[in-house]
Amino acid sequence: VDVTENPYTLTGLDPATTYSVKVRANCGDTDGNSQWTSAVQFTTECEVLTVDADHPYAEGFEDVTGSYAIPTCWERIVEYTSYGSTYPYVYSYGAHNGSKCLYMYSYPYYDTYENIIALPEMNSISTLQISLWAKASSTIPENFEIGYIKNGVFTSVQSFTLTTTYQQFTAYLNGAPADAEKIAIRAHHSSSSITVYVDDIEVSPMPTCIVPVDVVVSGITTN
Repeated sequence: VDVTENPYTLTGLDPATTYSVKVRANCGDTDGNSQWTSAVQFTTECEVLTVDADHPYAEGFEDVTGSYAIPTCWERIVEYTSYGSTYPYVYSYGAHNGSKCLYMYSYPYYDTYENIIALPEMNSISTLQISLWAKASSTIPENFEIGYIKNGVFTSVQSFTLTTTYQQFTAYLNGAPADAEKIAIRAHHSSSSITVYVDDIEVSPMPTCIVPVDVVVSGITTN
């Protein structure tokens, strides 16, 4: 790109993409060009995703690379760091499908009682549902919740009970406010370390007729 302005604004870039830039001076026909500078890297911001029937959001973690990495545009809201590992992260063990899943771990003895991780920012969260597969390793979390992030704060929408076997869970986000920013997942225990595996996430529009949840039977009689 030939540039005559300083500073110069690059346009037409892709969101959530890392670029390398080098610059050299053009000193005219006589003196020619200078050497290139060292490369400077930057990453463009994430776009707000629009999820609809034709464009559901899916994450199976298979394309995530790097040590202790999470998918692009995801965010650790509450993390746990120990011996160079930062949880949650994508792990090559315990997957429901493929070879990778999200590995959540917390250790209350170091005052870390929970992991909270947020998906990319999406439009109209209150119109969406999220489906995922999850299991615990041994100790069952006191709370495994799906909710939303607003102003950096997690609010639960629905809670589920995990077992040591993968189960599919679906949460409806119609309880989220219109200005909710991100869907988030929380695993918590007040007195024990926990390991939770999450895989095969899909976000899509809620159906017009929602499946009943939290069904309770009461007032049982002989007939």
